[in-house]
Amino acid sequence: MSPPAPFPTAEITLARMRRLLRYTFLAGTAGTAAELGLIGHYEDPWQWIPLVLLGAGFFLGAGFRYEGALRVFQGLMGLFVASGVLGLYLHFRGNMEFELEMTASKRGLALVWDTLTGATPALAPGAMILLGILGGLYTYHHPALAGPSLNQPEILNQPERFYALPDDRSVPSAPPVPPHDQDGGIAGGPQPGGTESQPGHGS
Repeated sequence: MSPPAPFPTAEITLARMRRLLRYTFLAGTAGTAAELGLIGHYEDPWQWIPLVLLGAGFFLGAGFRYEGALRVFQGLMGLFVASGVLGLYLHFRGNMEFELEMTASKRGLALVWDTLTGATPALAPGAMILLGILGGLYTYHHPALAGPSLNQPEILNQPERFYALPDDRSVPSAPPVPPHDQDGGIAGGPQPGGTESQPGHGS
């Protein structure tokens, strides 16, 4: 009977989670942009805001590799959240104005309910908030933000090896360092089921 495969290290698990978050973010931005385009969400300047942000988010999310681009991406995620909040306000206000034009005497909960269920989906801009949070989670403690050394191409092309600590934090081992992929994983490093030699504490 073959021995059980070793459990993935914290670094491998974190890299997989980052990769999953990035792919989910890219799928979400592409799908949301396509939906906005199909419903004609470009009739006035305000409606172009999410389309521009989604395009920029997809471009950066698909290709950034350096610390500067990652910082820009983090700022962009803040704009995602802000645009979502603005969209919620504009959708709600537009629906309310329409309802009051139809029935000027409408007030209270009846007005709120009809506003939320009006012609414009009042809560749809919340998707921008969720995407902003998702992208922000991807950048949380990303290895590319660790310092100038990881911002150098020669280091990025030779990914760093990490060793898990008991509290699931990871620290880089002493050089030489193996390569680092875009999501913080170990490019060409050990895969599940494989073995990895650990530096000994020799005598």
